[in-house]
Amino acid sequence: MNNFLGKIKKLFKSILNFFINCNWKDFIITIIFLAVITIILTLVSFKIFLSKDEFTKVPDMSSMMILEALKTLQDNNLYADVEIKFSYQPYGTIISQKPEPGQVIKENRRVKLYISKGPSVQTLEDFTGKNLFYLEKKLMELNSKLNKEIIIKNISNQYSDVYPKGEIISQYPEPNTNLFLVNEIEIVISSGPLYDNILVDSFIDMTEKTAEKLIRSKGLIPVIEYVITSDYSKKGKVISQSIEVGKYVKKKSKITIQIGITE
Repeated sequence: MNNFLGKIKKLFKSILNFFINCNWKDFIITIIFLAVITIILTLVSFKIFLSKDEFTKVPDMSSMMILEALKTLQDNNLYADVEIKFSYQPYGTIISQKPEPGQVIKENRRVKLYISKGPSVQTLEDFTGKNLFYLEKKLMELNSKLNKEIIIKNISNQYSDVYPKGEIISQYPEPNTNLFLVNEIEIVISSGPLYDNILVDSFIDMTEKTAEKLIRSKGLIPVIEYVITSDYSKKGKVISQSIEVGKYVKKKSKITIQIGITE
């Protein structure tokens, strides 16, 4: 330990003697000279570094087609790395890029391009068995993603023993049609099974009891009204009915029949 401390003291004495005996003027000149040389070497090295690689600004290639984007990179002495992704932008267009447009980078560097291969769902969905609310919701989503407007052009109804009331029976265009070709949709919605709807017959000239019995047998509710008639052949018989013949109505619907009476 004492030996180590002795060496330290000897080192400090040597340094002290150097500063006492040195020519301060020559020392300062030497320091300035070394500083100037260091600055010059730094500037030369930086110039060599700049001359080795030129710099360029990254162009904006958003929404370009792939061939146009590649040519743009080539014109700026840049290269492309390409990655394909699902997108609702048209097939082959640039979705995004890295580095971002406007950044300054060295020439002969690579720019990452993300290319659209179209939407993951490129065809029209099969809406049969779905309801109108589901269809409207899906069209809103598609219109937002595709940046276009697909509308429901026409809705018609049809009785069905297969599809419950309110479900879509058929559609046009048909399922799997290319979405970019679809602007309008026509659908047919189920009114439910035919047996849930009653075909109204003619009750004219039937007696009150016969007409009432027949109406009830069909699942309808008869409402009886009496009207005065001068035609004695109509007495006690049905003169008119509130629902026309051949029309379909729901079970338990009310039908009014007028029975002729004489004074």
